[in-house]
Amino acid sequence: MKTKVCNACKNILPIEIFVFGKCRPCANKRRVEISFERKKKEPEYRKKLNFHAQNWKLKNPRGYEQRRKEWLKSLYKMTPEDYDQLLKSQGGVCAICQQICKTKRGLSIDHNHLCCAGNRSCGKCIRGLLCSNCNRAIGMLQEDIAIFNRAIAYLTSPQK
Repeated sequence: MKTKVCNACKNILPIEIFVFGKCRPCANKRRVEISFERKKKEPEYRKKLNFHAQNWKLKNPRGYEQRRKEWLKSLYKMTPEDYDQLLKSQGGVCAICQQICKTKRGLSIDHNHLCCAGNRSCGKCIRGLLCSNCNRAIGMLQEDIAIFNRAIAYLTSPQK
């Protein structure tokens, strides 16, 4: 079996896994880094990626719905119908600020992190649907009621 030294990681590996002088893992890592750098620096590149994503979504509605279905099931033990029913029960608005979601992503699914840590939920601890601002606010205040109460006291106290 022929081997080669990777230009990036300097490991000796089988020649079959090389792309342009680098092993596939190193080549993939570099490609991701370049893509991330371009997204940050070039607004036109970001627009191009969004355009292609939207086109794919339009051309593959079944594929998009299938991915959404899998995502809801794996992370929240929900079906798209469950999500739609929850959204309808909230009147189509965020459970906290009562505003209609203005983003294409829709409302975020909020769950109790004391029950299920991280992004995944057992499905029993789902509290509701929140806009991204309210969802971030709850996360940044660590879902701690004492911190929320201090924030309320601060906001309602007279200015000095």
